Amino acid sequence: MQMLLSHVTGTAKAFPASVRLTLLSGDWISRRMAADLRSTAPDMTLVSLGGATEAAIWSVLHVIKDVDFSLHAIPYGTPMTNQQMHVLNAALEPCPEWVPGQLYIGGSGLAEGYLNDRHKTQAAFITHPATGERLYKTGDLARVRPEGFIEFLGREDQQVKIRGHRVELGEIENALTLHPQIKEALITLHGESISGKRLLAYLTVQQQPPAAEELRDHLAQVLPRFMIPDHFFFLTEFPVTANGKIDHKALPLPSEEQATHAVQTGGSDLVQALQGYLAAALESQAVLPDANFFDMGVSSFHLVQVQNDIRNHLGKEVQIMDFFMYPTITEFAAFLEQDISAVHTEQSASAAAASEKSPRRRQGKRRNTR
Repeated sequence: MQMLLSHVTGTAKAFPASVRLTLLSGDWISRRMAADLRSTAPDMTLVSLGGATEAAIWSVLHVIKDVDFSLHAIPYGTPMTNQQMHVLNAALEPCPEWVPGQLYIGGSGLAEGYLNDRHKTQAAFITHPATGERLYKTGDLARVRPEGFIEFLGREDQQVKIRGHRVELGEIENALTLHPQIKEALITLHGESISGKRLLAYLTVQQQPPAAEELRDHLAQVLPRFMIPDHFFFLTEFPVTANGKIDHKALPLPSEEQATHAVQTGGSDLVQALQGYLAAALESQAVLPDANFFDMGVSSFHLVQVQNDIRNHLGKEVQIMDFFMYPTITEFAAFLEQDISAVHTEQSASAAAASEKSPRRRQGKRRNTR
């Protein structure tokens, strides 16, 4: 939806009237995106959905009409038909309004349990001692607002959501400490918007810090790409509070990083312009001219933003597929310096020729072999 909205606003086109209903779920919904949708497509029905795979996927909904920027997020909503949402304390008692508690789901949408895992099933699916109702413990924190809706407050454990994937931060930390030069590892998630979320790694080392690329290669052997941190910080020790716990507020942020991921300047004006567009889309300074777009975590969402910037600032019309054909800033700048329309025409002709050479299915009437 953010891609569609960016495309519509970037091309000054009208929002498609055929989109009458939009259901958004799976992550925090941006208040700004919701507000822009309300103004861009006022007649469209916009619904926020939430829930868990263990309870029919969706169990709660909220129809977004006016976006309240005094709230930290779009409301999680109210229970759907035949489902219940409970915010309970440690004694499994309902929490008063405003008081955070554990979020439980009840009703006819609950799964039977986890396949061949009785221990995990017994831990997550409980029977309420007072009501006898079967409930699923989501592991999420929430609270009930006086307005009657539930407000989602995040995960109880270390699981976070990044680029559509649920990530266990401890798994990344364990993988890093398997490197012979790493003594301690701490992973945090930085950034609020969907496109700007970044995994940050804070490390203490045995002797000399390894190169960032060496750590990425090490992690790539055991983790998928979306779990590899975007930035690595080497510290002599982790900052702690007066209580001896890690002081997350004292940890350095990407904007303070000095060397490894700084934007390299000195290239042509076109290269620097493209770096600026991509850095703005990624909400990051880690844009190197010869780094592969997709190794930096670039998604189709980011490419639409860069496509709009190229159109609006450079007056050139590029296609999303061009970014796959020329996947670095240096290569893409060289592509833009050509006659783009001629390149697209040549590519289309090549594709058509390849299609003509491919074997076709023999046409003919289908014989009845009954």
